[in-house]
Amino acid sequence: MSFAAASAATAAPTAPLTNGQAPSSASTTTAPLVPALKSAIVRSVLSGDTIVIRPKGINVTGKEETVHIAGIAAPHLGSREREDDPQAFPSREYLRLLTVGREIRYRIEYTVPASAAIPGSTVAQPRQFAHVFLPSKAPGLPNTNVAHEILAAGWAKVHDSVARRSDEPENANSWKVKLRSVQDEASAAGLGVWGPDDLLKVDHAMPQDTMAFLAEWKGKPIESIVEQVRDGSMLRVRLLLSSTHQQMINLSLAGIKAPRVTGGGGASHTDNSEPFGEEAKFFVESRLLQRNIKVTLLSVPQQVAAPTPFAGTASAIVPAPPQPSASVLIGLAVHPVGDIAQFLLAAGLARCVDWHAGMLANYGGMVKYRAAERAAKEKNLNLWQSYSAPASSSAALASQPIAARTFDAVVSRIISGDTIQVRKLESDGKLGPEKRIQFSSLRQPQAKDAKQAGYAAEAREFLRKRLVGKTISVQMDYIKPKEGDFDEREYATMKQGNKDADIGLLLISK
Repeated sequence: MSFAAASAATAAPTAPLTNGQAPSSASTTTAPLVPALKSAIVRSVLSGDTIVIRPKGINVTGKEETVHIAGIAAPHLGSREREDDPQAFPSREYLRLLTVGREIRYRIEYTVPASAAIPGSTVAQPRQFAHVFLPSKAPGLPNTNVAHEILAAGWAKVHDSVARRSDEPENANSWKVKLRSVQDEASAAGLGVWGPDDLLKVDHAMPQDTMAFLAEWKGKPIESIVEQVRDGSMLRVRLLLSSTHQQMINLSLAGIKAPRVTGGGGASHTDNSEPFGEEAKFFVESRLLQRNIKVTLLSVPQQVAAPTPFAGTASAIVPAPPQPSASVLIGLAVHPVGDIAQFLLAAGLARCVDWHAGMLANYGGMVKYRAAERAAKEKNLNLWQSYSAPASSSAALASQPIAARTFDAVVSRIISGDTIQVRKLESDGKLGPEKRIQFSSLRQPQAKDAKQAGYAAEAREFLRKRLVGKTISVQMDYIKPKEGDFDEREYATMKQGNKDADIGLLLISK
């Protein structure tokens, strides 16, 4: 089943929605005009009485709105600065499981101006309070009043604030009186907020000792809830560690990198979103936001580089040892339908991150990710709209004369001491797509070997200073076929300036 189909499957039956009352054919009196109900999809739930809605359609982006359910007040979730109110999480969970991803109908009952919303508040927008309905539970019944459902379960109370009340008098048939009647039954039964306080501890900040936390939970699938999507590959996740303990973390999806968005993971509020960044974010939001997933923690990001004792210059660097605290953890996020990273790659909305291959070795490796990315490239989807496949046959390459497999290119990136990325100089002077090439018959020092690690960093730094942005001559020598998790690799002899200046020989001579 696709993610789109799964999202559709969570929606309630599409029974006609009215104002929450069963139709009456006997009414002959003229009733006041009632505003028509609007329809929307519940994007997320902020608390047990507040929802965020978006336009209908899984592939439809649009303005989001925050809607407060009229007449009720639920406990508030906490933050880094304050703890949760008692019963805040189960209250939010009840409304989340009831509404997220489903179509609702709503009618604004009243609006509280920003200045009157909360004394001393800095809220800039008026707050909308609405009656919210879900489809009826059975044919012939009125549509489900969400406020009644919440009060009946005991997860909110009728709100008596003057600022939040409409001008409607509380006569025997008023909607507020009906809310109080539902509340009285829950209160008498000791349900929800009318019962004993929960003992839930929620850590809203990242663990103080990230490495110790990772050591404890690494490789273990953890039941979790996606609380925020910062960009297509960066999530804020609530880990449900136990019935009494929850931990919020920033999770970077292993094996992939999606384009950044303004204010998202790794981007400031002043940066412009990268191409297809918003599309990747919406792709994940519409499928995972406030859905239950399983998270498997794998690692932490590479640390800031530090000087190497082998360096001939102060600029030579090696990865620093892991620090006890990190702002991000790397891991897998798996929905019951599948791995969201694989779906992103298949949609052409993310790229593979090769250095994650090691941490993914016990989880199917990068094979499925590279296959999904390759399929998106072949279809020229989104990020790969202008992609053209490089020659992939070693036999075809070998059959060409040397002149036909020699070209000039500009070095765009240094991957390691034996691998670079180049962009071919086309006949019209434009640069072609990036191509990853390794030096023929060379192998960089091994980073796992303590005696060689420093030289690996120096080799990369030597190439970076000498080649990035420069034009070189590339003579393709051979292609190593695909093996296991590794795609086919292209090998070449590369020269700079004087055609006799073989860069590989320079590396060896150093």
